[in-house]
Parts: sequence; structure tokens; C-alpha cells
Amino acid sequence: MSSTPKKDESTEGSSESPSKKSAEKDDAVTRLNKSFRTYSSSMVMATKQAKKMADLQGEGKAKSKDKKGAADRKQAEGQLKLAAEALIKYRQQVRQTVTALEGKIRGNAKESEALECSLRSQPCIGGRARKRKFACDE
Repeated sequence: MSSTPKKDESTEGSSESPSKKSAEKDDAVTRLNKSFRTYSSSMVMATKQAKKMADLQGEGKAKSKDKKGAADRKQAEGQLKLAAEALIKYRQQVRQTVTALEGKIRGNAKESEALECSLRSQPCIGGRARKRKFACDE
């Protein structure tokens, strides 16, 4: 009678154990939850800033000569712009996380990571960083 443990037949062909694969997927799901939570909270903040800006615009028609009202509108515009930039940034983060999770589920995570690394290492053709233009900038 031998007391050696038998190998699990499901893990013979793969180099990683099933528990390691599930741990990686759980980690990816956790990152997705965190990035989506951040994205949704930034969406709420952007909505609040847009409502605040709309209220100030409505008040601005009644009090167009008030210096304090103009300063408040300028400050609200700046906050709205920052909220919109954060919203776009977090949306991109959610999309990247979803793409990485999809790659892990399909089993081609290494290929997508290599492609992403390759794209990051290539220099920009334009030479300068691209700036986003918003409708409020014009």
C-alpha cells in the first residue's frame, strides 16, 4: 500500500492550480468592483456639479451685476470641469479593468497584457500629450 497522494487529473495539463486561477479572477473582480464604485461616485459628483452650475446660471440671469455671483460661477465651472475630467478618467479605468477580466476569463490574458505593454512603450507620434477639449472650453 502506498501512501502517496494522487495528482488531480484536471490540473495535469495546466501550469497553474485551479485555486490560483480562481484567486486571480477574484482579484480582478475586486478591482472591477472598486473601479466601478469609483466611477459611479464620480458620476454622482459630476451630476451634482452640473446641477449646481445650472442653478448658478439661472440665478446669474437675475443678478448679472453681482461680483460674488460671478466668482461663484467661475468656481463652479472649474469644479465642473474637474468632475468631467475625473469621470472620463474613471470610465477609462473601468473599461481597462473589464477588458483585463474578459481576457482572464477567455484565457488570453498574457497576450492582452503583452499588447498593452507594447502600446505603452511606443512613443507618441505627435510629440506632445493630447489635451481634451470640452464644450465649456470653447
